Amino acid sequence: MDVFQCLLLTLLLLHQATCSSDGEEMIRAVGMSVTFSLPNLHEGPVAWSFQNEIILIIKLGNPPEVSYFDGNYKTRLAFPNNGNAFTIFQLRTNDSGTYTAQIKTRKITFTLHVYRQLTVPTVTCVGQNCSADSCHYTLHCTMPGSSSGNISYSWSQGGLPWNEGPTVLVEEPRLAKLPPLTCMARNPVSSSNATVISPAVLCAENTTHPPTVGTYSSSFLGIIMGLGLGALVLSALILVVIYYKHKGRRICHLTAAEATDTEAGAEYTTVYAQVGPSQQMHLQSSSRAQQESPKQMPTPDLEASKTIYLTVKATGQTDDEKMSNGMQR
Repeated sequence: MDVFQCLLLTLLLLHQATCSSDGEEMIRAVGMSVTFSLPNLHEGPVAWSFQNEIILIIKLGNPPEVSYFDGNYKTRLAFPNNGNAFTIFQLRTNDSGTYTAQIKTRKITFTLHVYRQLTVPTVTCVGQNCSADSCHYTLHCTMPGSSSGNISYSWSQGGLPWNEGPTVLVEEPRLAKLPPLTCMARNPVSSSNATVISPAVLCAENTTHPPTVGTYSSSFLGIIMGLGLGALVLSALILVVIYYKHKGRRICHLTAAEATDTEAGAEYTTVYAQVGPSQQMHLQSSSRAQQESPKQMPTPDLEASKTIYLTVKATGQTDDEKMSNGMQR
């Protein structure tokens, strides 16, 4: 067993038989640093403990020799003045507690409190009662994330101290306007405030139940539904246009094979046409050959236009025409 371990054992044995003295009580904010300073020592190791649990032992010197018993502190510690001081960086709330330095038969205790910096407090209207002459409003001031602890609240009216505590009862006459109300939140490392211009306006805002995170107002939902419906209608119109465009292309643009099949499948074709007076005379002269069907002959009159029905018999193709169509394919 080396000398350093012997010294450690000695300190542990003397732990219950030492006289203690209270050191300094320190208050710090999260993220800051703290230094516990000891009287200048020239010999002997120093055992540091947190909440009665040893975290390290320092052998004084330049540089000092340190043995860690809790690795959570290793990256956040420094030992200035040859080990006669103990510094913790980047403080956290769970660093709050009692730190003890044990030197032989003497024990020095330090108390550390670590608090968060306060944000802006929130003032809400928790009650209102109006009569013909005045209105009474109950306002409550709170700090988001109240786990910061040790927070006190006070109220001022028009810049003058008015009330203590997080909750106040405000009376506002109908024909009078109150000066602004301010809630001040304090903890040992910071302070923050929020001002209410009009209790009536604040209570009116609370009664509207503004949407919470993850919800939407009715107007926003209406916009979303309208956009969705418009997209559906536009998609339907596009599909209809594409369908009729494709259908019209098949009717108006027949391939040579479809044209041949049409001629072979229909010997007689009925033609419908709407023509004017000049066109009627031309059609009458060209259709005299079909006088055997007098019911299909048009009757001339002086109307602006007339519908003509003609039945045309398809003529067969000659061998030369069939061969020419086959080469074109």
